Amino acid sequence: MTPLVQVNGNLDMANNMKILDLNINMPRQLPSEFLNFITCQKIFKKGNVSVKMSINNHGKFPTMTGEFNLDKVVIPAQRLFIRSAKLKAEGNKIALVSEGRFRREQYKFDGYVLNELRLPIIVKDINLTLDNIDVEKILTQEQSANSAANPTNALVSTGAENEEDSEVIPPFQKGLIVIEKCSLNLLKGVYKEINFGNIHADMTLDKNGMLNLKSNRFDIADGHSSLKVDADLVNRKFHFRLGVKDVDSNIMATSILGLPRQISGKAKGLLDLTTDKTLKLNGDIKFNVKDGTIGQVGYVEYILKVASLFRNPLAMISPSILADLVSIPDGRFDDISGEMKLDDNIIKRMNIKSTAPELATFIIGRYDLSTNDAMLRIYTKFSDKGKGFAGILRNISLNTLASTLPISARNDSNYYANELSQIPTLESGEERAQVFLTKVDGDIINFNFLSSLKRIK
Repeated sequence: MTPLVQVNGNLDMANNMKILDLNINMPRQLPSEFLNFITCQKIFKKGNVSVKMSINNHGKFPTMTGEFNLDKVVIPAQRLFIRSAKLKAEGNKIALVSEGRFRREQYKFDGYVLNELRLPIIVKDINLTLDNIDVEKILTQEQSANSAANPTNALVSTGAENEEDSEVIPPFQKGLIVIEKCSLNLLKGVYKEINFGNIHADMTLDKNGMLNLKSNRFDIADGHSSLKVDADLVNRKFHFRLGVKDVDSNIMATSILGLPRQISGKAKGLLDLTTDKTLKLNGDIKFNVKDGTIGQVGYVEYILKVASLFRNPLAMISPSILADLVSIPDGRFDDISGEMKLDDNIIKRMNIKSTAPELATFIIGRYDLSTNDAMLRIYTKFSDKGKGFAGILRNISLNTLASTLPISARNDSNYYANELSQIPTLESGEERAQVFLTKVDGDIINFNFLSSLKRIK
């Protein structure tokens, strides 16, 4: 009769029963729970395991020689399903090949770790491929990590029903693993409305839980990007530097700043941001959009809507039609550029400029990403030149608006001189241009705000 397990070895009786040599042979596969008996920990569940391994403990650290195989094994505490894994130890390397599912996402990897049976496990070189990730879901679940299992037992099952399907991510523990070199391949991913993919990145993880990731080029939001991430996984502090080119500006603004339909066009820019377990953003954003549009944050259509409150004779024409007639074709700008400084999810310094042949704008102020509350000053400069019927309507509406809003007694041009100098110069009609200032205070996304309109010059 073939035994289930064959074990033999040598003990140092004078040194606290130290195991010097250990040989384990499983002639046929056994349920993975058998490993729980050997480790005296409830780690493995389901599937089968086979082992033919020798352990040598005569040196500074124990080493292995032989093979170890897992088939359809679950480690519930880490939400890890190992479809297949093969470990082959020889010399100073332990070669690994595996595929399966980690927290509901498919993975494949191959590489080798240092042949030393100790913590942290030293990953020397590995290729890791992930099928799909949802960044928002991961960050949101991180917030629940504080209520996870005791961090001293990260691999040990809690015994909860359907533990492997739980949405709660256990907290990261330093000292378990070090990754010296990893080539990460991500096929696709999503963050809110931002789709990205074809990521090839270099990744490392040190003994203190500091993860570094760098990718020179990948697809994102219909454009391209480069990325550098520094993450303190223990204290949940994250810094990422994202350079983008030819991306959909509406998708980026909607997903990152919560400003849907406020800007359109292909953009390039740089996002240098930090966050932590609160997910509040800090840092800087710089961007530039060619041939784009801006929504009700404060440009022509908004000003004309406000103007209709002053009984503009053209108020019988719908604001959208009037905007097309008196601004520029399709309400588009040749160039839109901006800078934003974020502090705890508040844009404390917003500076956005846009230009077109006969229209220029400048927005300055602050905006709370959490509440949508804004305090903005919006300068709009109109040329008095125009062609055909649209040009006639432009002059009629601007003259009517100007006469309705006379310049105040004080010299506003001097009072606002610093900000007026920030408005881009018009290509034509600059010398006779009229400038209007709109002030907005409140929720600009849900149209729950107070506003005022005045002519500066």
